[in-house]
Amino acid sequence: MTDNKNLQETIENYNMKKAQIENLAREMEALANTQASLDVSKEALEELDGAEKGKEMLVPVGVNTFVKAVIEDPSKVIRGIGAGLFKDSDIKEALKETEEAAKNFENIKNNIETEFKKTAKEMEKLEPELEKMMAERKTKD
Repeated sequence: MTDNKNLQETIENYNMKKAQIENLAREMEALANTQASLDVSKEALEELDGAEKGKEMLVPVGVNTFVKAVIEDPSKVIRGIGAGLFKDSDIKEALKETEEAAKNFENIKNNIETEFKKTAKEMEKLEPELEKMMAERKTKD
C-alpha cells in the first residue's frame, strides 16, 4: 500500500510541476507581448523627441498597423496609467518611464525564466523515479 501511495504522490508532484511549467510559459509569452508593445512605444517616443511641430509621422495603432499623423505638440504625449485613466507627460518623462518599464519587464522575465528552468530540472529528476516506480508496479501485478 505504501508503494501505491508513494507512486500517487510522485505522480501528483510531477503533474503539479507540469502545470507550473505551462503557467510559466504562458507568463513568458504575455511578457514578450508586453515587451514588444513597449519597444514600439519607445521607438515612437524616440522619433518624437526633438521633432518639430507639424512633423508628419506614422503612429502605431496596432500590430503592423499605422496611421499618418501631423504632430501638433511633439513635447507632450498622453499615456495610459491603468484602469482607463490617462495623463499628460513630457516626452522625456514618457521615454524615461517606458525605458524603466522595459527594464522591469526584463527583470521579471529573467525571474520567470529562472523559475522555469528550476521547475524543468525538478521534473527531469522525477521522471526516472516515476518510470522506476511504474516498472516495479507492473512487475508486482
